[in-house]
Amino acid sequence: MKRILTMLLALAMVFSVAACGRDKKEDPQGATPLDILTKVWESYEKDEKFNAAGGDPTNGVMDKPGKFDVADIENLDVQLGFPQASTALIEDAASLVHMIGNIFTAGAYYVTDPSEIELLTSDLQDNILSRQWLDAVPDKLVIVSVGENVVISVFGQEDLVDTFQKKLTAIYDEVKVYAEEKVK
Repeated sequence: MKRILTMLLALAMVFSVAACGRDKKEDPQGATPLDILTKVWESYEKDEKFNAAGGDPTNGVMDKPGKFDVADIENLDVQLGFPQASTALIEDAASLVHMIGNIFTAGAYYVTDPSEIELLTSDLQDNILSRQWLDAVPDKLVIVSVGENVVISVFGQEDLVDTFQKKLTAIYDEVKVYAEEKVK
C-alpha cells in the first residue's frame, strides 16, 4: 500500500513539474496598445532588435514603443497608415517604427466597440495598400486583433514583420489574423 501511495505521489509531482514548465501565455484583456507593443518588443533578443522609435511626433521615445495621440489624426494616417475617417472608432494608440521609413511600422489601437473590428481592419488594409510610397515599398502587411479590443497593423520588410508576428503569437493566445499579404 505504501509503495502504491509513493508511486502516486511521485507521478503527481512529475505532472505538476511538467505543468509548471509549460509557457503560460498572457491574457490581453485590460492591456493597452502600449502594453502589448512593449511586451512584444521586450521579447526580442538583442540581435533581433533594430533602431526603433515609438509614439507620435510630439511625444516620441527612442528604442521602444510609445503612446500615440489619437487626436493627431493626420499623423496617425501619414505615419501609421491609420485611416482618418476611422479615428472615431479608437480611444488609444501606440506605435513602434524602424528609424528608416517603411522598413517596419507597427500601430496598435484600442477599439472602443469590438463589433467594429472587422470594419476597422478592412479600412486599415485598404488605406495601407492604397498608399503612394515615397520611401521603400514595404514587402508585407499583417493586421490582427489581440483579445477583444486591440487591433495591430504591421507592415515593412517581410522578415521583420514575420518576427513581430511570431513574437506576438508566442505571447498572446487571442490573436486573430484579418490580413496577411504581400504589398508589392
